[in-house]
Amino acid sequence: MGEKMKFTIYYGKPEPIVAVGANQCRLLSFAEKYPGWHTFKQDRATVRAINALQAKGCLEIIGDQFRFRYP
Repeated sequence: MGEKMKFTIYYGKPEPIVAVGANQCRLLSFAEKYPGWHTFKQDRATVRAINALQAKGCLEIIGDQFRFRYP
């Protein structure tokens, strides 16, 4: 079996931000690269990735929009 995809952001704190899986990596890299509010699709994979990143404190969510925030 292959390894899961990982995306890490080092931002000056002891613990970096780590996204695991293709959907989380894609969303987190997009949110960091393009600051501001963005809408997201309501399909199961995207919603799961958004919720996981919100639980880690990486994303702020209001309705169907998200933006990157440093935890």
